[in-house]
Amino acid sequence: MLRLKNNNQAFTLIEMLIVIAIIGLLSSIVLSTARGAQNKAAASRILSAFQIVEKGLLAYAIETGQNEWWQDEYFRSFGHSTNVNIKIEEILENLPEVEAFIPEPPTKPLDNRPIYYDADIASATGDCGSVGLGVNLIYYTSKIDLVQEVDKTHDNEDGPNCGTIRYWLQSNGTDYGVLFRIANDTEELSPI
Repeated sequence: MLRLKNNNQAFTLIEMLIVIAIIGLLSSIVLSTARGAQNKAAASRILSAFQIVEKGLLAYAIETGQNEWWQDEYFRSFGHSTNVNIKIEEILENLPEVEAFIPEPPTKPLDNRPIYYDADIASATGDCGSVGLGVNLIYYTSKIDLVQEVDKTHDNEDGPNCGTIRYWLQSNGTDYGVLFRIANDTEELSPI
């Protein structure tokens, strides 16, 4: 007599666990790649916003002959003390003529947080030597991986206190400042 073989075997528990582990591993790879792409896109938006504002402010300063604008505290004349950063949108409200040089200012590139203007009134020493007086743009964020991506994209990941991009942990312990140097204290303003 001919017997039929019963092929109704199910997956074992070990086989199921291996499949679940492989799916988990693949999904973590996909998620980390997506997160990295998201950080690169956000870093590009911040750098683009910095560069648009930089070009507009430099063009305005050169056009109006304000070659030493940080020494005269030109944009600080809106009732601010010297150690308070000014929102770019505040400059545009108080000096409408600047808006001609920055027609569509990206004043809040990410997370609805503004870009600030800052004129150094003192020099500082960092990991890469002394930093003199100059004009900066600053953006604050709570994401260290985003801050490091901005540095990596622009300054080839040279560290927090080197190059055009500098960053630090704020005194509140949760936010990071990203500084973009527009100009040094040279006789004539020009992008560095």
